[in-house]
Amino acid sequence: MRTLPVFFSILILFLSCQPAEKKPEKKEELNREANRLRLGMMLTPEDPTGYLELGEVYHEMGEYEQAIEQFQAALAIDEENEQVHNALGLVYTDMQLTDPAIKAFQKAAELATDNPAFYNNLAYAYDSADQFGEAIETYRKAIDADPTFQDAYFNLAAAYHARDQFEEAIRYYQQAVELDNSDQDAHYNLAHAYQETEQFDLAIGAYEKSRSLNPDDPEVYYHLARLYERQGDRLTMRRYLDLFIERATDLPQFQDEVVAAKQMLNQ
Repeated sequence: MRTLPVFFSILILFLSCQPAEKKPEKKEELNREANRLRLGMMLTPEDPTGYLELGEVYHEMGEYEQAIEQFQAALAIDEENEQVHNALGLVYTDMQLTDPAIKAFQKAAELATDNPAFYNNLAYAYDSADQFGEAIETYRKAIDADPTFQDAYFNLAAAYHARDQFEEAIRYYQQAVELDNSDQDAHYNLAHAYQETEQFDLAIGAYEKSRSLNPDDPEVYYHLARLYERQGDRLTMRRYLDLFIERATDLPQFQDEVVAAKQMLNQ
């Protein structure tokens, strides 16, 4: 999944590194699913699918060791199951165990050379290990495997973005939004890359698109206000500052920006 960090952080498609806190009803649902799968596996103990599915449930529950145990049991039955290797890599990624994640994704990609998602996951693992060259090469393999696989364009752009290679980042964000114009994260990151390269009119356009796709996101209003101030449009600046303050006042992570916004309004 994608997460949206505060103020100019780069978005990467993947699972978070810590298990999310589950609502009680969600936990109960997952526990019921785990029980159902365990009962089914008693009837077909030689079918790796049950172990895979149970491992995925444990993964979602944040029970990483139990997930790994189930995936290893599946591989003991079918060592060449690419879905299990990929699922194992995802767990290792959430555990921040980069080396075993890379090995698991390498095996998945080796077994299914036409699967762009496996290359995408492997590239992310390389990037997490600061193996930038391998990450770039592998994201491009994902694109070669499926030129319409939007996630690979987004993540490739983000890899360049994180290293301040903004022109390359812009190139791939543009391709990402061409494939999915409803991707708010891609428009937001593209806007920041435009801003860093002083293409301010393009930055405003991309931020405006991001705002239209997610009007509840407070930070985009702040960025737009600063850009409109730069353009000399103080009327629009003030409108967006008011909207930012309305949305961000009670959010602890934005308190410095709220203070700055109020100061801008009083100038």
